[in-house]
Amino acid sequence: ALSGFRCGSQNYRTEVNHQDFLSYVFSVSPFWCDLYSMIYQDKRFALPRDIIARLPMDVFLSALYLDDGTLVKNGGRRRYQARIATHSWSTDDAEWFVDLLKERGLNCYIYFVKFKDRLYPEIRFNSDGTETLFNLIGRSVPTSMRHKAPDWAEPFNPGFWKLGNAKPYI
Repeated sequence: ALSGFRCGSQNYRTEVNHQDFLSYVFSVSPFWCDLYSMIYQDKRFALPRDIIARLPMDVFLSALYLDDGTLVKNGGRRRYQARIATHSWSTDDAEWFVDLLKERGLNCYIYFVKFKDRLYPEIRFNSDGTETLFNLIGRSVPTSMRHKAPDWAEPFNPGFWKLGNAKPYI
C-alpha cells in the first residue's frame, strides 16, 4: 500500500487519455518515510520479519486475512479452506511466514498461482489449518465482512480491535 508514496515533496504533471491534469504537490511525514524504508527494499516489498515476529499473531493474521484473504469450499468438500494472497511477497518471505504459522499450530502451505506467465506465492490453509485460523481470528471479522468467515466462526467482537492507545511517533 505504501509503494505509491514518495518520501518528500514533488510536483509533477500527468497525462491520461491525452488530457493534462493539474500539477499537485504532496508531502509525506517522516513516519511514512521510515515505515516505507522498513518494508520496501529497492522499490520491492520485503516482509518486515522482525516486526511481524513481535506482533500478536491474532491481530496481524486478522488484518492480513481481512485484506487479502478468501474462504473457499473446493470440489464439493464439506469443510472450508482459507487462502491469503501474498502475490507481492517473495517466495523466501512467504516460506518464512508459512514456517512461522506452522510453529504456531496453523497447518498451511505455499501454492504458486500463475498469472500472466508468472508464478506468485499464495498461502493456503488445509481444512484443519482453516479451523485453527478461525478459532484464532473469527471474532475479528466484522459483520460487514462475515462472507470471509465460516458460518461456525465466533461472532464479531468489536473489543478485538481495541488495541490500546496510539503511541506518538518521535
